[in-house]
Amino acid sequence: MRSQELSSEMFLLDWHLTIFAKALPLDVAARVWDCYLAGGELFSLKCALGILRLYAPVLCQLSMEDLMAFLTHLPKDLKADVLLDSVAHINISASKYNRFQEAYKNKMKQKVKEAVTRTSTTDNNKSEKMTSKVGDNCSMQ
Repeated sequence: MRSQELSSEMFLLDWHLTIFAKALPLDVAARVWDCYLAGGELFSLKCALGILRLYAPVLCQLSMEDLMAFLTHLPKDLKADVLLDSVAHINISASKYNRFQEAYKNKMKQKVKEAVTRTSTTDNNKSEKMTSKVGDNCSMQ
């Protein structure tokens, strides 16, 4: 997926916001919801990784457009037991998940901080230019 420059945010957000309801066949989504209610956010991550693990050979063959179409609407013949078996092979402890989650939060805070700094720097530059222009106009009179 890296070679296609596909960002995980392009499909993961939809998967997590709907808890896979849009991407999976209804019977599979229902089983995933049951597991999510029992396992929480950690199960949601494991499910996403389980889907990618299950379809890795197929995903490697697809173009960017086909990847997005595939990941948005997973195959209708997917069986819940097959998916849950793939999920069972994903080994992430709760403590490791919490560390990843904390690192992600820190990364997002840093990105926001950088964006605010860029915005305020740009605003300051604009203000300085406007002040300079006003000063030039005032000195001409």
